[in-house]
Amino acid sequence: MWRSAVTHGPIDEPLTAELLEGEVVVTEPNGFNGSLTMDAARRSAENLLRAVEQAESGQDVYQKPLG
Repeated sequence: MWRSAVTHGPIDEPLTAELLEGEVVVTEPNGFNGSLTMDAARRSAENLLRAVEQAESGQDVYQKPLG
């Protein structure tokens, strides 16, 4: 199972997403901010839904390490 290099556990509160000047700005409860194009935001949402569906069905989810 893939583990993040981040030292804190998973976030148990949802991210927020808002449209700002044509970009989707995502903020997490601990303060991380990032922006995505609308296309990247749509594909990211699809990826999140797919991962949740896999987790709910008991499948392991592999996340390719960054870099």
